Amino acid sequence: MRYLNSNLEYLKQKNFIIYNEIKRRTFKYDKINNNKFNIINTRDGYKTIEVNYDSENIRLNSIYSPKKEAERWAKKFDDIRKITSLVMYGLGNGIFFDELKMKIDNNAHIFFYEPNIDLFIFILYNFDLKNVLSDERTELFIKDINDIDLYIELCRKINWTMIPTQLVCCHPVYDRLYKEQYRKFIHIIEEYRYAMKISGNTSVEFAKKFTLNTIKNLEFIEKSNYIGDFEGKIGENIPIIIVAAGPSLDKNIDELKNAERKSIILATDSAVKTLMEHNINFDAIVTIDGNKYIEKFEGNYCENIPVFTIPDAKYELLKQNKGRKIWITGQNFYTGIYKKYGYDFPEYISGGSVATAAFSVAKILGLQTIILVGQDLAYNGDITHSGQRIIEGKHIEQKEIYIDGIYGEKVKTKQDWLRYLQWFGNIIAQMDRNINVIDATEGGAKIRGTKIMKLTDAIDDYCKSKFEFKKFIADLPVTFSKEEYNSFIQDVSHFVKELDIVYNEALLGKNAAMRIMFALNNNMILDKQDDLKIISEVKDTIQRQKVYTLLDEYISADVAERFEIVNKMYLNKYEEEYENFKSTEILFDALMKAVGDLKPAVENVIEKM
Repeated sequence: MRYLNSNLEYLKQKNFIIYNEIKRRTFKYDKINNNKFNIINTRDGYKTIEVNYDSENIRLNSIYSPKKEAERWAKKFDDIRKITSLVMYGLGNGIFFDELKMKIDNNAHIFFYEPNIDLFIFILYNFDLKNVLSDERTELFIKDINDIDLYIELCRKINWTMIPTQLVCCHPVYDRLYKEQYRKFIHIIEEYRYAMKISGNTSVEFAKKFTLNTIKNLEFIEKSNYIGDFEGKIGENIPIIIVAAGPSLDKNIDELKNAERKSIILATDSAVKTLMEHNINFDAIVTIDGNKYIEKFEGNYCENIPVFTIPDAKYELLKQNKGRKIWITGQNFYTGIYKKYGYDFPEYISGGSVATAAFSVAKILGLQTIILVGQDLAYNGDITHSGQRIIEGKHIEQKEIYIDGIYGEKVKTKQDWLRYLQWFGNIIAQMDRNINVIDATEGGAKIRGTKIMKLTDAIDDYCKSKFEFKKFIADLPVTFSKEEYNSFIQDVSHFVKELDIVYNEALLGKNAAMRIMFALNNNMILDKQDDLKIISEVKDTIQRQKVYTLLDEYISADVAERFEIVNKMYLNKYEEEYENFKSTEILFDALMKAVGDLKPAVENVIEKM
């Protein structure tokens, strides 16, 4: 009991959900004679834990000197120059982390995954975890409490640019004690890193196009809504049907006619063609791809239908559509614009596909029933999409993956679908238990947390009230009032001035970096303080500009290779210093070129507004 109360107080501030569950369990824990764990005194005066595992006693630390053992363990990571995020399997008594934390960046994200709740409670009783629990950088994920949140939190907080400086490690004993959980932990990390790899590849390949989309799409702000306008406006009893374009959509698509005007039929852009072929009157489209084929929205029916979308979605596609645009997320740049006028975007957790985006829309709307249709996430033979279509990306998976289908059979999937499947399972697990998520796909992979039903039964059971989404949209005012929109135009006009500021500052910073590199190359003795001050002030000035978030995205491809170089170990101090200033020069040069590319786009959209 010596440390429990103080640890619980810190835990209460850290994560109230974990605190509540631990508090409940400690009440029972007091009444149990727990023989699984014992405290052992080490020879240098520290304490360790002995775990009774499979008739064997295993210590979490050295019996001689836990501190020296931890120092040797942490030394293995000396080749990592800068750690910006840490994911650690097993905290133990905290001594290994104490040695490691000195290598971790002050602004790092730190994630601890605890595979055994009983051991964690024992540690709370017997060790002072103040250094861990009071550290604002740390987050805890405890098995059977919130461990399913790890994948989502990693995706939310650690983007692809941070992977080279991320450390994933394991307490030296935990992988041996909790082998099955360790395999699951590694699987989560692999899935997350795969997702970040795809995100990084997409960002590098399409960053410039997507950024230009974001600027051009400012044209649609005047007659648009942000999704916060919808919160609490639609009756919870109205179901939302998300129609994806999986092969099974062909089985039951015509049943959707019976749900018209009794639900919100939300079509992913890939499903639009099939829905139109079957004359289904769907209510809205979701599109998030900045490089989508414009043919997706061809047809008179699509011309005036509302579109849930994101700022960097394909401009030409949104231009073709004359319906109401609803922004699902602000993606930093729009978020800042809307926040100025008191509009805060609800949390949006991207899953990487239009179907996961549609599910996020349903979650934000707060409706009690979500029905999934055409959400196979698996092949039907070689067929990937409705209408007997075979659509594969540029990088076709060679390895065949088989997972559980909704009928207990094994179905073939691929890596990106498997990632989406995990996303759905994690998000559903986090949702209110009163929300019904119905899988009415009638085929494909089994989605964890869903209730499997035939579509006709789901419609009979849940689509009972009249609801005209078209009328709802017509009656809903756009987000910005006339006065706010006029002020917004002035904000956009000011972006031109900001771009000029960035260009001039970047030129100053580039010249300062080049002067330092010249001196280093020529073995000149140079007082660098003035130029270092210039570089620091230039960076601060550039990052204060609202337009910086766009520039940062735009140049990601230009500076991507430097992410690896700047974090490697160098042969000597000179090499490290020179490469750092070379990266600075490249950064400023890329910003100057970006200004030259983006300024005409901003000026053009101002004319259209």
